[in-house]
Amino acid sequence: MLRLTPTAKLVINYMAIRHLVDGATYVTFKELVERLGISERRLRALMQELRQAGLVEAYINPSRGRAILYRLAFNNFNFDSPIVEPGLYYIDLPPNVKIPGDLTLRSFSIIRASKLLLYTPVFANRKRLFTLTKCTCTIKPYSEEALAEARAVADPKAWPPWFLAQK
Repeated sequence: MLRLTPTAKLVINYMAIRHLVDGATYVTFKELVERLGISERRLRALMQELRQAGLVEAYINPSRGRAILYRLAFNNFNFDSPIVEPGLYYIDLPPNVKIPGDLTLRSFSIIRASKLLLYTPVFANRKRLFTLTKCTCTIKPYSEEALAEARAVADPKAWPPWFLAQK
């Protein structure tokens, strides 16, 4: 089993989020250096390791001289992002969270699989940012009515006993 360093995981996760959120197929070496704060020397060695491991592919972009474009080799590895089962989920986001930048891959998976997303007053002026997760769900402010709708959307058989007792 391949073990990745924290820096390698950072690069892989950044590339995955750029692909999933922004639709970017490729990233440049310059972008990785600027956005991740990794030294050029360390990043060159790291990209070579990731290419040899089959996790990253490199292409030369003829329209940009000798610029090399990097993309994830999705066929060769499996993200630790879980398959989201239908149900009712609670994602606790601190008020200062940057959406979508600070969301984990699990949070992305949950939001993208959702039919209904409720937000609290803290996020009222930032609700449009949830659309950056490519969520196709209905986005509503948290209220008793919206919570009742969320309960109806969720599969009652999957609710934990303590949740059913609150009804």
